[in-house]
Amino acid sequence: MNMVQKRDLIGKSEKLAIIIITLLEITHLMAKFGVYEVKTIYTMIIIVFVLTVVFVYLNVPPLLISLLCFIRSKVILTNTTPTDTTHIETTTTDIPHIETTPMDIITETTQIETIPMDTTPIYTHTNTTPMNAILINTTPTDTIDNINNTYINSKNKEKNKFDIVEKYIIEIFSEYCSEEDVKNIYAVIKAYFNGVTDFSNYPSVSILESKYKDSEYKILKPLDLYHFGWNIWNHFKDEDRRKQVIIAVLLKAIFPEKLSNNSINTIVSHLKSHKEKGKIKIKEDLSKPDK
Repeated sequence: MNMVQKRDLIGKSEKLAIIIITLLEITHLMAKFGVYEVKTIYTMIIIVFVLTVVFVYLNVPPLLISLLCFIRSKVILTNTTPTDTTHIETTTTDIPHIETTPMDIITETTQIETIPMDTTPIYTHTNTTPMNAILINTTPTDTIDNINNTYINSKNKEKNKFDIVEKYIIEIFSEYCSEEDVKNIYAVIKAYFNGVTDFSNYPSVSILESKYKDSEYKILKPLDLYHFGWNIWNHFKDEDRRKQVIIAVLLKAIFPEKLSNNSINTIVSHLKSHKEKGKIKIKEDLSKPDK
C-alpha cells in the first residue's frame, strides 16, 4: 500500500476529512453527556453522513485507480523472467562452427558473386543536369549588368535634360542678367527637379534691360516669366498640375522685383496665357530651336 500516496487516498480533500472526524467527535460527546436534544444529535449525524458520502465520492475513484496500478505493476514484475543465458551460451558456442567452414568453399562463393568493376555503372543517370547549370538557367534576365546599364541610361537622360535646360537659361537670361544670376537661376531649377518646394533660401535675381541696343524686347515682363515657368514645368514632364503651384512659388521667390504684386494664383492661371507673345514664348520642346 506504500504505492498509494496520501493525495490519492484523500483525493485532495484533507480538510473535508478533518471536518468529518471533528463532527464525529462532537456527536460522540453530545451523545455521551446527553446535554443536547436528540433532534440536534440526529441532525449532526445526518450532516456527518452527507459529508462522508461526498468524501467517498471524491476519493473512491482515485483510490481504485491507484490500487489497480499497484496490482498491475506487481503482476508485471512477477511475470518478468530472467535473461535466458542458455541462449547466449548456445550462440557463442555456435561461432566456432562458422569459422570451421572450409576455405575453398568461401573462395568459390566469393568468385561466383564477384562482379567486374568495368561492368558496374557508377551512375544510373549520366545525363542528369548539374546543380550549377540549373542555377544558371534560373538566373533572372535582369542581371547586374543590365541594371547598371539601365541606371547609366537613366542618368544620361537626366543629364541631357539638364544640359538642355542650362542652354535654354543661358540663351534667355544672359541678355538680361549677370553671369552669376544665370547660374543662380539654373541652380534653383535643379533644386525644383530634385523635389525642393521652399525657395526662400535661394538668392533673388535682378533683371535689367537688354544688353543689346537693337533688341526688340528691352525688358522682360511678368508674362515672359510666366512662359519660362511653364516651359520648365513641361520640360520635366510634371503631369501633376499641382507642380505648377511650386513653379509659381519659385518664380515669385527668385524674381521678386518683377512679381512682387502678383499672387501665386495669378501666376498659376497665366503660365500659358498669350503663348505667342513676349520675348519668352511657350515651347513644347526646349531642345528644338525657335522658328
